[in-house]
Amino acid sequence: MAVDSLRAGAIGFPEKPHDGSKLLTRIGAAMRAVSVAGPEQLFFRRRFDGLTPCEMGVIVEAVAGHSCKAAAHRLGRGAKTVQNHWAL
Repeated sequence: MAVDSLRAGAIGFPEKPHDGSKLLTRIGAAMRAVSVAGPEQLFFRRRFDGLTPCEMGVIVEAVAGHSCKAAAHRLGRGAKTVQNHWAL
């Protein structure tokens, strides 16, 4: 899963236990990094703007500090689905 996520454009994975403020910092750093990278910025912006409601829900749960299992339960999704969306 990690290799597939990186090939699809992920630039990292959240560490366990999940720290919402650290995750937000990493997301912000990633957005700033691509903001000076030219064409990559458009690529990542489109990816972010194209997140499904489920993917965005997973981000919200991760930022709130919930585990994959808790996020899956709260979102009414399977744990594997949430794990697949968990990659940054």
